[in-house]
Amino acid sequence: MSTSRASSAEHIPHGEGPVLVLERQGREGSAVMAVEALRAAWETLGAATPMQSYSWAWSCAKAFENDGLRIVTAGTPTPRAIAAFTAASRGSAALIPLGAELWEPTDFAYVDASAAEALSEELARLKTSVLIRDMFADSMMVEALRRAGGRRLVTQPVGGHPWLELDDTWLEPEARLNAGRRSDLRRAQRNAAKVGAVQCEIIRPALAELTPLLDEAFAAESAGWKGNQGTGLATDPRVGGFYRHFAQAACELGTLRIGILRIGGQAAAMQFAVEQDGCFWLFKMGFDESFARFSPGTLLMVESLRSARQRGCNRYELMGTTAAWNQVWAPRLHEAVSVHLHAPTVRGWVNVITEHTKGAIKSHLRARAEKSK
Repeated sequence: MSTSRASSAEHIPHGEGPVLVLERQGREGSAVMAVEALRAAWETLGAATPMQSYSWAWSCAKAFENDGLRIVTAGTPTPRAIAAFTAASRGSAALIPLGAELWEPTDFAYVDASAAEALSEELARLKTSVLIRDMFADSMMVEALRRAGGRRLVTQPVGGHPWLELDDTWLEPEARLNAGRRSDLRRAQRNAAKVGAVQCEIIRPALAELTPLLDEAFAAESAGWKGNQGTGLATDPRVGGFYRHFAQAACELGTLRIGILRIGGQAAAMQFAVEQDGCFWLFKMGFDESFARFSPGTLLMVESLRSARQRGCNRYELMGTTAAWNQVWAPRLHEAVSVHLHAPTVRGWVNVITEHTKGAIKSHLRARAEKSK
């Protein structure tokens, strides 16, 4: 835990909820301390998704620059809802959610629908724009923000997020694949076994074994194009740093799951996930491309699905967006939207009209395209 002090902070009370502002604080320590100050309250709110948790926010504060951090709360004396934001860019007044660099769907922490309403009202009172790139369309916050923001709020559909509903048929995930894919998978496993023993583990690690396990998993994930482009967990210090901090927090809570597939003793594929409330959240997966001919990612996925159901999970969140690798499992889709709450200024209203017009044109063109099919 950091012990440095915030260099510039003030509380601006209005309505029920204060806004904690760290203007251009510039140091990771002060942002971490601001989040840590709310830990006791944050952890009482519950988290239907990992992205709403205190651990997620704390890890973001540790890993990313947080210029112009703002933490908005609703409820007194103890917050019933909390949302954390940073400046959209250096010198910008517009706000984006803390941790937007991760490209995961955003949601805030709130105890119930009335708390979401109160938080939305606080956000609507801010004299600046709030841009949320990706939020589940059925989140309580979306409807609450619509009511609080009125015409200033513009939502647009964005790519949804795939997920699987697990029942006991998932104890044999291979049966979900078509005959050709099952045959390919059996062949890949036989060929991998010729190289060395094929071992798969879904690990709930102890804190003492976490660092070497993450090193091994991150190295496998980055052994290929991700590493070459600097986007792998072992090569991107910010995103990789976030997942190390988050792994530590989740490990302490007992929710962390690390999947490793080894071929001949070498890590060929990995998964980074959190399991909570009967749901398996798959945040990262990857494989060492030198083992690509053995389909290690699919081999690990099969065992991950099987073990999740064996442990009683009834939902498996694939995260990300629709892609060829996850479509083989015929997932359902969480609809998602971008949310833009425009500033209550002349320029803000001009932007509202512009976005509504663009949205109407896109809807018209989609309707024409569907009609012409």
